[in-house]
Amino acid sequence: MNKDIKRILWVTALYSFAGGLFYNFIELWLLGNSFSTSEVSFIYSIGALVTAIGIMVFSYVIKQKNIQNFALGLLIIKAIIFYLMYQINGMGFKSIISILFIIDFVIDTEIYILLYPMISSIKKDDKLYATRGLTYEAFYYIAFFISGMLIGKKLLTYKFTYNTYAIIGTFILLIAVVILLDVDLDKYIKKSKKTINNSTSSLIKALKDIKKDKVSILYLLFVFFANISRFCILAFTMIIFTKYLNFESGFASNLRLVFNIASVLLASIALRKLTFKNNYINIFIKYGIRVILYLVALLYFNNTTLLIAIAYTLISISSYTHTIDAPYINRYEKDEQIAFLNLKEVINYASRAIGYLVCGLCIAVSLKMNLLVSLIFSLISITFACTASYYINKK
Repeated sequence: MNKDIKRILWVTALYSFAGGLFYNFIELWLLGNSFSTSEVSFIYSIGALVTAIGIMVFSYVIKQKNIQNFALGLLIIKAIIFYLMYQINGMGFKSIISILFIIDFVIDTEIYILLYPMISSIKKDDKLYATRGLTYEAFYYIAFFISGMLIGKKLLTYKFTYNTYAIIGTFILLIAVVILLDVDLDKYIKKSKKTINNSTSSLIKALKDIKKDKVSILYLLFVFFANISRFCILAFTMIIFTKYLNFESGFASNLRLVFNIASVLLASIALRKLTFKNNYINIFIKYGIRVILYLVALLYFNNTTLLIAIAYTLISISSYTHTIDAPYINRYEKDEQIAFLNLKEVINYASRAIGYLVCGLCIAVSLKMNLLVSLIFSLISITFACTASYYINKK
């Protein structure tokens, strides 16, 4: 593998690890800083809304030629935010904490968006697209495990608290900055024979162009409905585990972590050994089996069938992105790819917000309603996924 791609993957790993350490307990950290549960929910909602707006703003200013500098700048700002949150912990500055949290929410998403365009500047490859995602998720879950294992423990006289992970994350992010500084992305961009008008990175321009692109429209519709289906089941996993399945909170957290790790392992197997040339089979394994399990859980509703349905949804999250998602991302070059990824993330956050809302409304009625709605949206998303796959193969 190219050494600069390896460096970018190391940046991905470190940035993910730093976030996983602090975010594992971010809700409890906020509660410890005098936030109520409703206030935590509110700033999460505002964070998602501002993120969608931020993505649109970034799409105007980030081009392929300045992508590395932007990524460096955002990593540095993120490190500063972690350090400031560490310093003001327990001081009662709720307004400042809220602002820092929302800014970090936006920055974190944009850094993730920029990682693959940096890799694709060097080499475009469906497996590399999936590798970027798997690297992020693997180190995120490793951080979950380590932070959970160390919390409350002592190293000599120092006790690990929620706030400890903010300062550790700061130093890890700075290491990521140093590694990214060692990447010479300019030499790959200059070698590109195709010059691209900078205006193509505009999100508005991308929207206008996509109106003429049946394949991209079908893919984005698939993303929209698949996300609603997923979050209708998973938005409040811990509430379902503790309130409805009567698991202890510690056991529920560990169980979710096990499913997340299994997701990464299954995705790795799918990437290396279990990818079918017929993409409809890949789509069926990831989404079709979910539909079957949702239907079984509806017909034979009990704790076991519900848990199996949730478990498979969690385990299958990371699988087959190299065949189901990457081909649509890699249809675009350079600046157009950044614009398309930004557009995809706007849709991700819009559908996620709807999924959270639908999940809450359904739980208030019955968990069967969650399964039914997720099943319906899954069927719709599978229809769009298969249709998009048909047209992209035809092209």
